[in-house]
Amino acid sequence: MSNRNENILPEVFLSESDASRTVSNMVKQGVARKIGPRLYTRNMSEPVEIIVARNRWQIVGMLAPGGVIGFRTALESHPAEDGSVFVSCGYKKITELPGLRIVRIPGSGPVEGDMPFIGGLHMASPSRLLLENLSHTKAREGATKAAGQKAVEEKLTSILRIKGESELNRIRDLARTIAADISLEKEFLLLDRLIGSLLQTREADLKSPIARSYSSGEPYDPARLEQFEALRSALARSVLPSRNRTYEPGPAFYNESFFDAYFSNFIEGTEFEVDEALGIVFSGVIPQSRPEDAHDILGTWRVVGNLVELQRTPSNSASFMELLQSRHTSILEG
Repeated sequence: MSNRNENILPEVFLSESDASRTVSNMVKQGVARKIGPRLYTRNMSEPVEIIVARNRWQIVGMLAPGGVIGFRTALESHPAEDGSVFVSCGYKKITELPGLRIVRIPGSGPVEGDMPFIGGLHMASPSRLLLENLSHTKAREGATKAAGQKAVEEKLTSILRIKGESELNRIRDLARTIAADISLEKEFLLLDRLIGSLLQTREADLKSPIARSYSSGEPYDPARLEQFEALRSALARSVLPSRNRTYEPGPAFYNESFFDAYFSNFIEGTEFEVDEALGIVFSGVIPQSRPEDAHDILGTWRVVGNLVELQRTPSNSASFMELLQSRHTSILEG
């Protein structure tokens, strides 16, 4: 295979039936390797788990095309502790990769309110993800698809605290509209009671202490308590160790690459708090109200955080243009 064709391929790609011979030849030539079912990479040096983490949502889009990221993943805005990502895409299947467990769930595709995301995926709207996380789920080792009523109550109180009653009412109205489309009519009845209880217009058997405090008219803000404790701990640890610079694969390189991606987007108007951006890049966090902005910073980091990619150098003007175009394509794809 020519260098030109290799440069066109993204870092991670699927072997489709019409290209299987080409991919097989790349593997034989030592310029590609298999990392999952029909899934290959042309990165031959970095650990697979790092490659998978850098291309997490692109991989999910390849293996669950047209899917909706929902349930626990949408509620928590990141993969579960065991790497599980829950996607509604019409059929049931689980794919295990290093650091990533893609759980495809039979269900509806995008409905009203769902937001476009990376790789042809959609993010479930707040209304949809709340309904989904109230649904029944079987006990299993590791993360379950639904986070449960207590987690939903905590999400509702957070929305109420930050955005007010009008936002809860808007979420309830949309949930009423889409409940039948996603076959969660019973879950809507429970969600309706929970919201009513938080707004002190109805009664419900609440599970969360913070939700009960809102229902009783004496709310408190647990996030502020955590922030004050974090501030105290930071002040107590005022002396920081020195770290030597390195350009080998490792935390120092990836952290420096993160700030390259962060500030290059910041000066162009894509602004996140540093902690938010850290979550997007290193933990797969999806900002529910700004998925398109996550696309921008992820695209940049996938290039500047790829040591193998940055070590590739052009040999002439034509290969320079080709390399430049392929990197810009990666940035724009997110």
